[in-house]
Parts: sequence; structure tokens; C-alpha cells
Amino acid sequence: MRTMRCFLLLLIIASDAARPGEPAPDEFAIAPNPNFSRENALNQTREFCKTLADSSAGNKAQKAALAALERDRARTTELLTACLDPQRERATEVREGALKAIETLRLGGKEVSAALAINAVADSSEGIRSSATSLIKSRRDDLATAA
Repeated sequence: MRTMRCFLLLLIIASDAARPGEPAPDEFAIAPNPNFSRENALNQTREFCKTLADSSAGNKAQKAALAALERDRARTTELLTACLDPQRERATEVREGALKAIETLRLGGKEVSAALAINAVADSSEGIRSSATSLIKSRRDDLATAA
């Protein structure tokens, strides 16, 4: 499974590589095609989250995933909050990776605070609940504590 995620990440990176005669892109993109559907972008974000949650994925793969997520912060915020929804997203590693991405990229806003509050209180995984609680405390997130 880890090999598959790394392979998918490399495919995404390779698809963004410059073609002969074109300048190289300076950053990775979460959605290289502007017509990328929300579901495809969400699936790609899930793969990035799995890479971030996998401690054996390697630092290079995790940095590439973070660079891709950082490209469009508004869309990334929307996609990561969707990945945090414990009722829609059953995979614990996706929610764990989404928490790591939110922490590392320092994403904020009402949606993120509400998602963190839900995870801190209602997530089925004790590890996710404690990670979300720690993240709320470290961010001093008043919106999440009020929710």
C-alpha cells in the first residue's frame, strides 16, 4: 500500500513536470488541470494525507505532498476539512494526515476550527481525538473551543 501511494505521488509529480520547450513549474499543484473535479481533487488530497500520516513514506515524499497542498490554500482548506469528517472519511490515516497538514501549513478559519472541534469530541479513534485536542490547544483556537 505504501508503495502504491508513493507511486501515485510520483505520477502526480511527473504529470506536472515540464515538457520539452516549456518552463519547469516552480511548485507542485493539487489540481494541475483547472477543470479537475472536486471528487478527483479530494481523492488526490486523500493520497497526500496518507503519505503525511505514513512515517515510513520518507521525508521527500512528505515534503512533496505538503508543497502540493500549499499551492492553493483556500481549496486545500476545503479539501482537508472534508478529509477530517469522521462520518464521510472512514480511513484513520487520512484524518491523521489531514491533521498534520493543517498543523504544518497553519491553516485556519471557521471551517477548520469546526472540523477540529468535531474531531476532538466525536471521532471514533482515540488517537485522532487526542491529536485534534492537542492541535486546538497549541493553536489556542478560540473558535474550536467555543464550538
